[in-house]
Amino acid sequence: LTTSIDDNGEEYFLMINTAKAPFDDVRVRKALALATDRQGYYDLFNTGEGRMADQMFTPDSPYFNADVKQEGNDPEAAAALVAEYCGENPVDDAGVAQCTDGKVNMEYQWSGPSVIATRIADFYNENWKASFNVTFDEQNQQMHIQEAALGVYNVVGWRQFGAENPGDDRVWL
Repeated sequence: LTTSIDDNGEEYFLMINTAKAPFDDVRVRKALALATDRQGYYDLFNTGEGRMADQMFTPDSPYFNADVKQEGNDPEAAAALVAEYCGENPVDDAGVAQCTDGKVNMEYQWSGPSVIATRIADFYNENWKASFNVTFDEQNQQMHIQEAALGVYNVVGWRQFGAENPGDDRVWL
């Protein structure tokens, strides 16, 4: 038996809706990244295989940008950004609570039913619960794609960027 691992395929990542509160504020987006244990995710779900991704391109790609680095694994810095945001934005313009008990209110959506995607959601929640009040929304794939396309989400677990030529992903980009 020979196992061949090709880590040039699709990435599973978080797609954040930056068009609406609370993620229209860069501090909340950065806090979510900082609150996420990237190494823990990689160790648990990738079991040490392949490379940890910082972007949609692998180092072998001519499109790779070595200056792009994902932040993470800093829950204290995340908490500071959330405290600042919640102090200034307890509610949005429509009067909807953006924060409760000093934490940002958010929804995390994924496509299911999927045991692995549910475990990923649980993993994220463990990372985020110190700074975020997370509501789960598991959708069938059709609804998941539709809501993502229409912007009816805060944060979704998303799979994409398997094309060798980035132009092939242009519909989604």
